[in-house]
Amino acid sequence: MSLTRPALRGEIIVCCILFFPGCVPGGVDSNTPKEMTRVLLHQGIQRTFQLYVPSGYDGTALPLILVYHETFASGRDICRATRFSMLAERDRFIVAYPDAVNGSWNDGRAERTTSVDDVDFTRVLIDQIQSEFAIDLTRVYATGYSNGGHMVSRLAFELGETFAAVAPVASLLSVDLLNLVPRPKSKIPILLIQGTADPLTPFAGGPGFLGHGVVLSAWDTADFWIGHNEASPIPQFDELPDSNPTDGTFARRQVHSPLNSHGAEVILISVEGGGHTWPGGQHLLPSTFLGLTGGDFSASEEIGSFFSRHSR
Repeated sequence: MSLTRPALRGEIIVCCILFFPGCVPGGVDSNTPKEMTRVLLHQGIQRTFQLYVPSGYDGTALPLILVYHETFASGRDICRATRFSMLAERDRFIVAYPDAVNGSWNDGRAERTTSVDDVDFTRVLIDQIQSEFAIDLTRVYATGYSNGGHMVSRLAFELGETFAAVAPVASLLSVDLLNLVPRPKSKIPILLIQGTADPLTPFAGGPGFLGHGVVLSAWDTADFWIGHNEASPIPQFDELPDSNPTDGTFARRQVHSPLNSHGAEVILISVEGGGHTWPGGQHLLPSTFLGLTGGDFSASEEIGSFFSRHSR
């Protein structure tokens, strides 16, 4: 299914390009697009996103990864935290880091509900990037952290036919989203990464931070996707190497393979002792608030590897 529409409905105005060296792996090549700030107009609101294009881009169609930030953060923040631009340079894909309106995504939870249509914004965002750069539309992916992870889950429900795979981090399925959109439109490979000691999004399920946003447990979230994706309920387990024994965490991976050609893979990585964090990443808030950050593996590397195995 092509994402290209006959027109962009007059929604988009590209305004400016700025370079931010803080997220760029190396020096800027004057002949090649690098990290840029793009500005577009959607539903009368000026929206921004960071865009990274690997050096030596020659017009060949590349995969696209969208990375959604947490509440009250920005695309530039999640760029620095995840270092996806470094992977984009090495593995040859384009990565975009969109900014939410007022720092919060309309992710389907009641307390996050606004008049902003971030699902349609995502459609328009992909259209805009495609209008400037060659995108392999069979290899478009989305990942996100916390509020951004919840937004990715909403996209998996409402825009699943657009994405080849998704990976929410530190976010589990919310009851509000299930009430809003009872079933996803499409089967979609999904990787879940969740800390067992997350103080904001409880691994065992229940109310989130300050009593908001009741979520399913990590097990029930995985089971939901296993059933929907027609994946095997019997997982293959393995432990990731405890490469950083001083970080207070270790990680277990369970893989649920598709049962048939119509099914889709489901993976849950449980970070034992991990908090509300992006494993291997950098965070603005201290561990006293977020909990421990696992250092045994890089969530960005794990997600990049997962995405590379899937296309539509």
